[in-house]
Amino acid sequence: MKLENKYNYLILFLALLLLFDLSSSIYYYFNLPIDGDLARIVAPSITYEAVLADPLGMNILKSQQAYAGAGRFSCHYFTQWWFTSMHGLIGVFVKDKVLQLYITSTAFSLFLHLIFLVLAYIYAKGKSQFKLQSFIFISFLATAFIQYNGYHECLGIIDRSINYCFFYALPLFVLLFYFYPFYKFYTANDFEKLPKFWHLILLLLGPLLAFSGPLIQPIVFILWLFYLLGTYVPNAFFGLRKSKWITCYFIYIFIFCLYAFYTTTYNIEADASVPVVKRYQLMLQGVLHILTLKPAWLFLFLAIAIQYYVAVRFKLIDKKTLSKLLLFILSFSLLYLFLLPLGGYRSYRPLIVRYDTFLPVTLCFVFLFVYLAHYIFWKVHGTLRIAFLGIVFSFWVIFSIADKYDGRATNDCQRAVLEEVTHSKLPVIKVEAPCNVLTWTTTEFQYAEHMITINKSLKLWGFINDEQRVELIEQE
Repeated sequence: MKLENKYNYLILFLALLLLFDLSSSIYYYFNLPIDGDLARIVAPSITYEAVLADPLGMNILKSQQAYAGAGRFSCHYFTQWWFTSMHGLIGVFVKDKVLQLYITSTAFSLFLHLIFLVLAYIYAKGKSQFKLQSFIFISFLATAFIQYNGYHECLGIIDRSINYCFFYALPLFVLLFYFYPFYKFYTANDFEKLPKFWHLILLLLGPLLAFSGPLIQPIVFILWLFYLLGTYVPNAFFGLRKSKWITCYFIYIFIFCLYAFYTTTYNIEADASVPVVKRYQLMLQGVLHILTLKPAWLFLFLAIAIQYYVAVRFKLIDKKTLSKLLLFILSFSLLYLFLLPLGGYRSYRPLIVRYDTFLPVTLCFVFLFVYLAHYIFWKVHGTLRIAFLGIVFSFWVIFSIADKYDGRATNDCQRAVLEEVTHSKLPVIKVEAPCNVLTWTTTEFQYAEHMITINKSLKLWGFINDEQRVELIEQE
């Protein structure tokens, strides 16, 4: 897997573009406003005290106690941990309280961004050994899919809301990490003993994943179904039966997810008032909306089709292997979408499907694109390689132009309000705010519970002391 010297300059150029993209992403993350759920979880509000006090849902087993966020302990805990412990660590180096808060938020988004690039690489490279050139090439391709503006609403991976990142992107990335040993052993067709450190990692991650984001349990159920049917239906998990350790850890996470799913039935945030049939109708509208809102998916499908044709036409990848992979992705996507409406209805997600709940499908097709591009790039030579690079680079440019920062997503107003708060010495700090500050809307300022939560968070982050209180007033 070596490149001629002339292509080393190309890899260097791609590395520079990657660094530029990461730099612009950091700038964007830093300018994002803080969403309205963060303070509720970090403080926490009365609403979320129960889930943080009941990691494994034992109160549900004992007394059938229903509460907000049931079955989602891991996401709540790590959100709170990041914005307390990591926030405190950052505070050692950053003394400005407002700057400290936004750097803490930026750091987590950047962390997810980098983890996504690593996951794209380890899954796309298959059984190949680590190659810096491969990592740069794959990262260059993958980073184009981190969309904030143009294609975010149909192809968003890292949410604009920092709180949602803990409930969607983070659990999915950790799940991919959990299943990486399965994937690695399958691609290498080698099911020897699992290294000892992986046993510890999988044992720890199993329950944490089961009690995390709302998408994890249905994904595990689908993969478990594929695993059981592997003997009869060709799919990507067909060969995993050869290993006892894989079977054990699959059963391990499946049992935890089954129990965690039971606890989520006591989540008072779930809305079952919309009939199931209506939810399926809304879901179909949502899928159509995502696929047609912008040309992102059209470009992605077209790029995959071209790569599929090149791979098969020039016999770069075995057609049977490729068809098997495509069948797995299509089957998984359809089953996942079929299960989605059964999870209930949310008023803030009226069409059931949104870029965040569509994320597992998005990651599947992004993986397929990156996998094919990586494989073809290292297999073709001469004129064909140059032509292929032209297609791939054009794709990257289109997505990058679409994602150009337009300045609309800004936290200037939030920061100005928080600056006023942190510099005030008054016991009662009354501030007129024309924008949402630790809320979703300015109308929430009038609700006592919200203001209590906001004040708890501001004291926790050092904006005010124990003797002070903030009253935010909606600006007319």
